[in-house]
Amino acid sequence: EAFLSVSKLKANLFIIAFFVFILIGFITLLLSKIIIRPIIAIVERIEDIANGEGDLTKRLMIDSNDELGELADWFNKFLVKIHSIVLEIASTSQIILVSSNRLSDTSLSLSSSTEQTSAQSELIASASTEMSQSVQVIASSVEEMSISITEVARRASDYAAISREANKTAIETNAIVNKLGEDA
Repeated sequence: EAFLSVSKLKANLFIIAFFVFILIGFITLLLSKIIIRPIIAIVERIEDIANGEGDLTKRLMIDSNDELGELADWFNKFLVKIHSIVLEIASTSQIILVSSNRLSDTSLSLSSSTEQTSAQSELIASASTEMSQSVQVIASSVEEMSISITEVARRASDYAAISREANKTAIETNAIVNKLGEDA
């Protein structure tokens, strides 16, 4: 009878241990979903942004008052700041593009005007050399002015080339920033 009682006790302990094991497994599964799921959501969102394909308008939706909720809240605040910076860069890039276009137009106009002035100065210089000996001093001054104007024309042409390059760079930058802005 004592042996039968020990056998029943063993069977009961085995059944209780089995149910405790199942209960612990269920609680572990439940806790892992409660803890792991928000962490996975945060990791996926950060990975999405790190890979450059992140939508800066999306926010983490974790409604808890624990550390994960606080992490999600601060991450969302960080995204808001990054999003506003990207929008500001896009806006500034557009302004730079417009200014660069204006500068390019002005440089081209200045270059054209300087070239015309240079051509006219060269004509005056060549006509001056045909004058008499008494006018040679004036002719030499005009020739020096022609050289200076040619240098100005060359520099204006260089600045126009630089301006065109800056305009091209601004257009490319604007396209990239607009793409980021659209993705945001």
